[in-house]
Amino acid sequence: MGTRVRETRPAGNIGKAAAIKVVVSLGMVSLFADVTHDGVRNIVASLLSIVGADGPLGEIVAGAVELAGYVLRLAAE
Repeated sequence: MGTRVRETRPAGNIGKAAAIKVVVSLGMVSLFADVTHDGVRNIVASLLSIVGADGPLGEIVAGAVELAGYVLRLAAE
């Protein structure tokens, strides 16, 4: 019997279809993260009013949270 030679790809070479799946998957994750972030930003004032915070305090808290997010992003770089 003859020996079969199996064609293999180099370890770092992925197919075009696999690369497209990765890009589309990352795009979907980014989309859902943006939708969640924007949805939460819109209801923060309502949530703070439920716990008894007034308008200016709610804006101060929202601004502080936004600043903390920017500081964490800057520290992560």
